[in-house]
Amino acid sequence: MKSNNISLTSLLLVIGGEFLIVASFFLIVRQIARGPVFYLDIGVVTAIYTIIISRFFNLWTDKENFDAKIGGLGLLMFFVYAYTLFAIAGIIFGVSALLPFKIQLMYQAILLFLFVAGSYLSQSSARFAVSVGENEQALKRDIRSLAETMTSIEMAYHAKNLNWDDEQQLIVKVKEKVRYLSASNNASAKQLESDFINEAQDVLYAIRSAAPDKQLINTKLKNCDNLLNQRKQFYIN
Repeated sequence: MKSNNISLTSLLLVIGGEFLIVASFFLIVRQIARGPVFYLDIGVVTAIYTIIISRFFNLWTDKENFDAKIGGLGLLMFFVYAYTLFAIAGIIFGVSALLPFKIQLMYQAILLFLFVAGSYLSQSSARFAVSVGENEQALKRDIRSLAETMTSIEMAYHAKNLNWDDEQQLIVKVKEKVRYLSASNNASAKQLESDFINEAQDVLYAIRSAAPDKQLINTKLKNCDNLLNQRKQFYIN
């Protein structure tokens, strides 16, 4: 309902604003001066108004791409302001210098094209930046899952009151290596992480069992250590 209200409000503002702009032109400019340039200037001013008001409301109604829009908002507004400035300057100069209609039309068309192209590039770059950030966050979550698994192993080990020095040292060693592990999107790195999780889960299940198998746990922890030694050569690329 709120989104519908915003859409209705934006529509009313656009229609109301366009009406006032057109009415103002017809009230200010005399009948004798209403040539092709007159209608071109109306079109340019209404385009400027529509761009500004639509940019404002589109930011709030399109929540799916909100992050991308916020990311590219600075660059986008630069193009909006630049287009507005040069378009209005073109109108004023065209009227003052009595430039031919075709020259003014060409100028405004080129300006509008540059604005559209710039706006598209700003939003594309913003979406790319957001996707890169989301990908890095996903990679970091994978690393956190490794650390969480080792924390669970350490807690289970202490809960069992096991006094195995070698295995305890291995747990601390592996946990410390995970702590300094760099995220990576390399396929080999992801496979090693998956293998590590499988080995670590086996350790966790073994510790939680009724009769923990010391040899099995030791072997699995060493496997985890070896997998980390291979995994640490990979990083975000």
